[in-house]
Amino acid sequence: MPLSYTRLTRFMENPARAFAHYAEGDKTAYDDKPNDALVYGTIMHARIADEQPRLTDDEQKLVYVRGKVENGLKKDYKTIDVVVESMKEQLAELYKKLGVDGSAEQPHALTKEVEFKTDLFKGRYDYIDWKNKIIVDWKTVKGNVNFDKEWSDELGSYDTWIHATHYNVQAFLYLYSLMELTGHIDWRYYIVAASKSEVPKTRVIDMSGLLFDEELRDKVNRLMEDIQSYYAGRKKPELVNDNSDFYWSRKPFEIEVF
Repeated sequence: MPLSYTRLTRFMENPARAFAHYAEGDKTAYDDKPNDALVYGTIMHARIADEQPRLTDDEQKLVYVRGKVENGLKKDYKTIDVVVESMKEQLAELYKKLGVDGSAEQPHALTKEVEFKTDLFKGRYDYIDWKNKIIVDWKTVKGNVNFDKEWSDELGSYDTWIHATHYNVQAFLYLYSLMELTGHIDWRYYIVAASKSEVPKTRVIDMSGLLFDEELRDKVNRLMEDIQSYYAGRKKPELVNDNSDFYWSRKPFEIEVF
């Protein structure tokens, strides 16, 4: 079946944990309960599209005081409006820089998410301009983010925020999917990121060239081959120390030398 960015990165970070979840149906491998990061993103995307977010009862409990809309937003969510406005401003500046008039041909409602599926990948585009071949991915990050120096569990060291979050992999997947869906390779892909703070730190990052990054393409191909091998029983998925409860519950006995 087509693979999503989430599934790919989970297999990248801890193959045994991802295999237990997706192939063996282990519901304890990942905590799928609503969390602040995902719910904040859900509300942010809805606000950008001038829509009311559709939240479950559990999600409302995270967002509103005592779970009631009339009680107002909790402290961690009060920055949403200023973050949304900063992102809209960044998009307007991006179109201006590109010499593109997005207002006439692209009504604001088209900032709605657009789902896609190809033979290889599936996901959703946050904002897509079919005429000008522009795709924008909205990202919110923690208030104290350092875009140039974030911890990468995969590397065990610091790297750029893009690499630490594997958003380069997501960009490649989306660009490759657009190539498959439209037959065009000249799509421009941008990440618009803003920190969840009263004065948002913002970045607009051009990811368009990643479609032609041979090293990244090889990495994704190897990962997909590994996933096929796990499902076919040709290769055992490795258990990686990601400091999760899943890892510690399955960690093999060993004697460490101090």
